[in-house]
Parts: sequence; C-alpha cells; structure tokens
Amino acid sequence: MKRLVLLCALLTAACLSWATIGDFYDFNATTQTYTAITGTQVTSVQGDDQLSEPIDIGFDFTYGLQSFSQIMISSNGWVGLGTNFSSSMLGNQLASTQYCPVLAPLWDDLSMGDGNVQTLLSGSTPNRVFTVQYTNARWSYSANNQFSFQVRLHESGKVDMKYGPRNGTPSYAYASIGINMAPGGSGWFYSVTPGNPATASTTTENAQISAFPALNVIYEFTPSALSNNDLAALSITGPSNPHVGSTSTYTVTVQNAGVYSQAIYQVKLITAANVELASVVGTPIQPGQTIVYNLSWIPANPGLLTIHGKVVLPGDEFTDNDQTPPLPLWILPAGTGTVSIGEGDLLELIPLNMYYRNSLWEGIFYPSELGFGQTSVIGISLYNNFLTNLPAKPTKIWLGAATVADLSGGWIPSTQLSLVYDGPVDYPSGENVINIPFTNPYPYFGGNLVMMVNRPMDTVYYSYYDQFYCQTLGDNRALNVYSDGTEFDPADPPAWTFDPGIPLPKITFFFSSGSPADDPSVPALATSLQGNHPNPFNPSTTISFGLKEASVVRIGIYNLKGQLVATLLDGEKAAGNHSLVWNGNDASGRPVSSGVYFCRMEAPEHSSTRKMLMLK
Repeated sequence: MKRLVLLCALLTAACLSWATIGDFYDFNATTQTYTAITGTQVTSVQGDDQLSEPIDIGFDFTYGLQSFSQIMISSNGWVGLGTNFSSSMLGNQLASTQYCPVLAPLWDDLSMGDGNVQTLLSGSTPNRVFTVQYTNARWSYSANNQFSFQVRLHESGKVDMKYGPRNGTPSYAYASIGINMAPGGSGWFYSVTPGNPATASTTTENAQISAFPALNVIYEFTPSALSNNDLAALSITGPSNPHVGSTSTYTVTVQNAGVYSQAIYQVKLITAANVELASVVGTPIQPGQTIVYNLSWIPANPGLLTIHGKVVLPGDEFTDNDQTPPLPLWILPAGTGTVSIGEGDLLELIPLNMYYRNSLWEGIFYPSELGFGQTSVIGISLYNNFLTNLPAKPTKIWLGAATVADLSGGWIPSTQLSLVYDGPVDYPSGENVINIPFTNPYPYFGGNLVMMVNRPMDTVYYSYYDQFYCQTLGDNRALNVYSDGTEFDPADPPAWTFDPGIPLPKITFFFSSGSPADDPSVPALATSLQGNHPNPFNPSTTISFGLKEASVVRIGIYNLKGQLVATLLDGEKAAGNHSLVWNGNDASGRPVSSGVYFCRMEAPEHSSTRKMLMLK
C-alpha cells in the first residue's frame, strides 16, 4: 500500500485513473465512545433532499492527489469534497463517476426534517479535525426513527466515520457506507459492509445496507505510506480522430510521486499492445512536481486504436501507476471531413437507453447543420457520461433521406433506411467519445438525414445515470420509446410517442472526400421502390425510391381495379436516393376516398409495386 505526495492541489480528477483508491488509503474498523459535538448548525440541510452551500473546512484537506478547502453536505448522508455538486442525490452510488469525491457515513434517502447537521473545527495545527455531525436523521425519509453519526476530516488526510445513538429501526433502507475518489467506478471506492469484523471492498459496492453499525463503531480510512522512487504517468490528451499521414501531438502529464528527485527516465506513447509509437527523454523532476510532455506521431493505417502514455523509470518501486488511462482513437483516412452538431448541454438516455432493456430512437438532421454535399457518411461519434462501464453492447444504426421537415407524422421505419452498423460498441464509464465507424458507409445525396438507433432487447438493464450529452434543437425533431418488456421492431415502430421536445444527441458525422460514387466502400446504388411513410396515412405520404443510374422513371398511383388515379412522376431523374409526396388527390385534384392503393414504379429494366392504405 502507498500514498502519493500531498502537493497536488491543482490536478484534476481525471488524473487519478492510473492507480486505485487502495494506493491512497487503508481501511480499518475499531471502536471508541461516541461523543456528540456542539458546533455550527447547517440550516440549509434542515429538511429532505437538501444540499448545503460550500462550507469552509478551515484547513487544506489532502485527499489522494487533490487538496480541498471546502465541502458540501447532503441531507442524504454524504459529504462532497469541493464545490462541484448540484443536487442532494438520494440514490446511493459509491461507484459513481459523477458524485465523487464523496465521504458517505450513511448514503441513502434520509431526511433531516426532525434533526440537524452541525460542523465543528477542533484542535491545532497540524492536527486539526473538521467534524460533520448528523443528529436524529430519519432513515428512510418518511420513517419514524432517529440515527446519529459523524464523519471527520483530519488535517493528516485521515477520514473516519463514527456511529452513535439510534432510536427505532430502519425502513426501506438500502444504504451505502464508504468513500470514493475521482475518476470513480470500480477500484475507486471503498464500500463497507458492517459486521464483526466489518469488511470493505474496492470493486463491489454494497448498496443494500439495512442495519445501522453498532454503537461506538468507527470506520477509519488512513493515508497509505510513501515510496522513495516512483514516477506516475497521470493523463494523456490529444486528438481522438487523427488522420493517416498527418502529424498528431499527444500530451502526457508525469508526476514525481516519490520521496527522491529523479533525472533519468523516459516518457513514451504506446499502444494497448505495448507497441511504442513515440518517446522522449525526461528532464529532472522534484518530489511532487508535475511536468507535461508533448509526443508527436504520424499514423500509418486507418482504424480503431487505443493508446496510452507511459513513464519508464529504472528502479521504480511502484509500477502500477506507470501508464495513463487509455485514449481510444479512430484513425481516419486522409481527406476525411467532420462536422459536429449540438452543444451537449443536456444529459439524457438518448440515443440508447441503458436504463431499460430495449430502446428505439429516431432523429432528423438538416442540410444546413450537416454542411456537406453529396458524399459518403462513414461513421459517427457520440458523447457519453456513464456511471457503468458497458463494453460490447449490441447497437444498430440506420441512416436515410427524407423530404419531411420533422417527425410529427410518425416514425420512418428501418425498411426505408439503410443499415449502416449492426454490432458491439464499447460504452466506458465516465466522459468519453464513442467512435462508431460504419460497416456500411451511407451514400448521402443531399436533403434531410434521418438516423435511427436501436438497443436490441437485452437480458439486463443498467443505471439511470448511463447518459449521453444531448440538446434540444426544435420540436418534433426526434421520437423515442423504451421498455423492459416490449421488444420494439425498427421495421414497424410503435404508433405512440412521447413529448415533442425529445432531444437530439450531440454528434459528430464523418464523411469522405468526393462523391459517393468515388468511394469503393459504399454499396452500389440499386434501382428500387423503397416504400412510403407513413403507411397507413392521411392525407399525405412520402414515397422513397432509388436509381442506380440516371434514367427516365414513372411513378403512378392505382386503385384496386388497376385504374390510374394519379401520376406523380414521369421524367428523368439523376442517380441516387429520391422521395416525393402524394397528397392524397387524384389527377383532377380531388381527394380520394379511404381504401387500398398501389404505388407503381417503372424504369428501364425495372418495375415494382407497393401497397398503401389511406385511412380517413
């Protein structure tokens, strides 16, 4: 066990991904008589689901690689280090990547409506202690009971939790007890299970605690010891979509986490398979000092690749922190263009809802947003912020063209779109760029672009906090359904939808240079009548068709007797995907009656017919 130097107040939480919480703290359970404090009452948490204003600790409290001078207190039994908390968060989640760093003496849906929270700074430098005391907390929020406990921050970096008097029994109790640390997730929390002896896990959270720890019990989290020779590769940043043949520069941050200064070491850029891509010689670095290194590399081959930063120190006594967290890349062919849409000011369960076992989402993007002409769309990037690490989750994506300006008329089924991706996608915990290269690039010839995304029926569901960055760009731009029991058919989506303000995900489209015909990876166009949407319809419907080459094409509407009702097109059209609208009128401009009609397409060496239903 070990602990890093206490001089890193300016490092961000993302810099901790190379180690685990066990490298900073040891756990121990003991007993000591509970002594209540008389301090300053925190009136802002005198109730249910309350979060305090920032409160001064009174000294710089060092926690791992960070130093905090303020805390925020939740009425739900946790204390947040720092000021980056926005709600009282009643759902206990020590494995969270969003609610961290958190000290949780009893994290559940509590209420302080019948009790109070007080704080007290005691002792003298360098042995000061800051105590947060919960007195007569209701567990859960509506129960007829009272529980008292404390969490204490020591100037030495130690954290302890003390458990005092109780009255009554817990009701609907599903608590967590422990601490967590950025970046969050497995390995970055201590989850305590009360008992004799109590135990603590850094990989499995016990979020089902229903019994209060015994009177006078103390759970201690004590800073670990220090190493003499230890360099740590903290983080790596740089472009996630470099181009083949172009120089890309990545920044690797290195810290001296040991007691001795170091002068002989190297900083490298490596792949997940430990293939070296670039290397520089390190400069002298003092204990606690952080140095940033820039390493340049020219990718040679397109595709997905994961890279790390790495520091190599002869005689390093702790090698677990030598490598940064992974940086996933999608190396793009030379000349690939990109366009990003949206600010990502919302977090939503869109376009895939992992909180339910099955979901279907569809949205529409305008040419003015896309900003590119005829081209091949070769993939997308989504932007997630997940609590759960979800590798290899099945994902299906369709793209297509539409003349409709929005989806107020209902879904455009997958039968009228092109399947561009059907396979597994990794959705890591935390904030990530999710690169999805299409298996089948989509030939875009202009117009509104429709995207459908399906999470096929799974056997399990995950956290509500497995969310994507999104934004609202106008009404009726998207449709969304989800269920644990109903498996949605993308070819026949349900008729019911939710509110008109369903958001679009923040998204980046990747497109090739030149026209679709220049891209050998794009499937050849086919001459076909693709169908109509909506169907049934009233009073109008959009008919989609494709032409593999420029040709004369005729599209007509016929009744059940085979009589021509209306001619929609009779002339030459360019190669590509097209659509047109039948307004439900006959050749004389009169509305037709309800019933079955047939759309017939005729082109050189091709004819096809699709059935349509008009319902009034």
